[in-house]
Amino acid sequence: MKTLSKPLAIAIMAVLIVGSSLFSGIRQVNALADECNAVFTQGVNGDGLSIARDLRKRADCTENIIAIANTYIDTSDEDVTRALQLADLLRKETDKKKLYEAHIELQSRVEGILSKLAENTSYIVNTKNKEAIREQKSIFDSAYMTIGYDGYNQKVEEFNRKTDGFVGAFFKLLSKKVQAFE
Repeated sequence: MKTLSKPLAIAIMAVLIVGSSLFSGIRQVNALADECNAVFTQGVNGDGLSIARDLRKRADCTENIIAIANTYIDTSDEDVTRALQLADLLRKETDKKKLYEAHIELQSRVEGILSKLAENTSYIVNTKNKEAIREQKSIFDSAYMTIGYDGYNQKVEEFNRKTDGFVGAFFKLLSKKVQAFE
């Protein structure tokens, strides 16, 4: 039976050590990302008070505002159609970066709808609908503010601190992604 040469044995050991370290580092970064993702969907205390919930709330409010606004503005309006697409995306999308972009764009689309409503004289005199939209807009804005201060964002900051530097950045490239919502 032939034995391995000493240089070959050292090379094999070095590859195993590097591979093991790489696997371990990626596993640790993925575990941190999983913690962040759990907070995103379940909340800091696991009680469901989360960014995912607030995004759904914003989607619901958008649809409610549009349902009332349909009486006063054209349903084929660009802000209306795009806001409905974004509301749908907030419910179905799992990619945090796309969710964040939709969340930000939705704010301006709803503002656009509301400014068009403010120009409509029929709407201006209808206090019942104005109050209903004001209530929905208040919930919509409240969810926006809550998202900005959610504990998830601190968890993402912690993730970024722990994976700071060259080695951490390398492992982040190979592992799951997180996205702040601030």
